[in-house]
Amino acid sequence: MYMMQLLKRLPDGYVVWDKAAEIRFRRPTTETVYATFEMPDEEVAAVQSALASTDSVDREYTVDLVGEDSEVCATVEKTVHVSTDEDKRV
Repeated sequence: MYMMQLLKRLPDGYVVWDKAAEIRFRRPTTETVYATFEMPDEEVAAVQSALASTDSVDREYTVDLVGEDSEVCATVEKTVHVSTDEDKRV
């Protein structure tokens, strides 16, 4: 989800890829789990600022998967790669 948020929020000219993910399971559940994905304006600006001095940057984001009882069932850590390199376009 973070990759898609960055793709939508960054202007044309940026390449955004999912690079890695890690899931830490906290407890088992058979119920529906929920996650809240946030991409503040400050984070988008930080990505653009970082890319002003380099061709690519990796950003890490963490989200909890929470059950209906508000207990954390799993934590997901995502690494998103962002580049301005034209050769990496799909």
